[in-house]
Amino acid sequence: MVMRLDDPRQHWEHAVSALVRRVNTVAWLERFAPFAFSALSLGAGVHYALRRLQEPSWGGHLALALLVAGSAFYAGRLARRAYFGRRAARALLEYQLSLDSRLSAASAGITTWPAPLPTAGLEWLRWKPGASLPWLAAGLIVLAAGLWMPVPTPVTGFAQVNEKPPALTQTEAWLAQVNQLALAEPEAIETLTERARGLAERSPESQYTHSALEAADTLRAQTEAAIRSLAAELDAAATALAPLENPAATLSDEELGALASRLGSALQGLREGRLAANGELLKGLPPANAAGMRSLTPEQAAQLRQQLARAGRAATGIVGAQGKGASVASADPDGQVTLERTEGFGNGSPERGPGHAPMYLNSAASDAGTGLTETVNNPELSRAALGDLLGTERGEHELDPTRSAAPSTAGSIAAPGRGGDVVWVDHLTPAERAALKDFFK
Repeated sequence: MVMRLDDPRQHWEHAVSALVRRVNTVAWLERFAPFAFSALSLGAGVHYALRRLQEPSWGGHLALALLVAGSAFYAGRLARRAYFGRRAARALLEYQLSLDSRLSAASAGITTWPAPLPTAGLEWLRWKPGASLPWLAAGLIVLAAGLWMPVPTPVTGFAQVNEKPPALTQTEAWLAQVNQLALAEPEAIETLTERARGLAERSPESQYTHSALEAADTLRAQTEAAIRSLAAELDAAATALAPLENPAATLSDEELGALASRLGSALQGLREGRLAANGELLKGLPPANAAGMRSLTPEQAAQLRQQLARAGRAATGIVGAQGKGASVASADPDGQVTLERTEGFGNGSPERGPGHAPMYLNSAASDAGTGLTETVNNPELSRAALGDLLGTERGEHELDPTRSAAPSTAGSIAAPGRGGDVVWVDHLTPAERAALKDFFK
């Protein structure tokens, strides 16, 4: 059906419909604008969160559409009371165009429709936006920020770790010193180094997990035990060679056999330990028997003992105390093992006194002896404190076998009462006597 705007009735019906649409649209928009701002702001937050989490954006679009549709529906319900009807629109047109109720009468069929007027295009209707446009503009700005504002790089897992766990670092340092001082076989050092390297090559986020830290602590404990065992066996071998340095010493076959047994035990530990001793350190050692021990000259025994003792002290210094006065292992340019002793205690400062106390490790053990135990005797009893022992006595029970005791009944009175035991007198206050009377009624 084609609408003929030259027909008076169609012309005025169209004008009324246009007026209703414009007035009702403005009434709805004034109530929708604040809700639209809230919906657009929430939609912006949803979009920004999805972008930061690197999730698909279709969820944000759906949420925004639902929020805007809900806001539009609720604003329409609120604006229903302010909507214009067709009767009110015809009355407004009659007032603005001075038609004197001719449109209402024509709509009721009382008269004919007036001729179309050129001013019936609602050019006289003006809309003052008020606060509606600022609400909508602010909502669109917030939505644009949620859609295009840059987001920080998402952080997943653990923070980047730039350093190895302390236990792993210490283990690698110990193994490097053992390798530098040539105390153990390279194959044995490489075995432990390979385990440390396997832990160090893990991803940074997994190095500080509970299992990785526990593995690093276990490896450090095993490495420390292996170095200490190496040092102990080297010291034991050096001790077994010490009696052979004295040329005047005449050792029997039994004594040489005991020394050979101690040397054999130490050599077995040096060869079969977790850190097998370097073959260069064991070169020149005699067979672990009496004949082999007797074949060494005092000079050879002294040289071998010093070599093993230096190596043992060097191994002890790697995992031992490295403070003031401690023996610290280091390597000479020619590759020989030496021991450096850091003497001195520091001068301190006026605020700290003369310096550190002279407490450091010494290879020579002090012999304080067993001492003499003495008792303290103080005959002055006037200065004795509470709980002090004044003296002790020893004695025996005095028994008279000729004396007999008469039989007695348990619970009987041994003797008649005397003095204050005969009379029982209670001194009660009046209040107590009244209480007793009430109780024994």
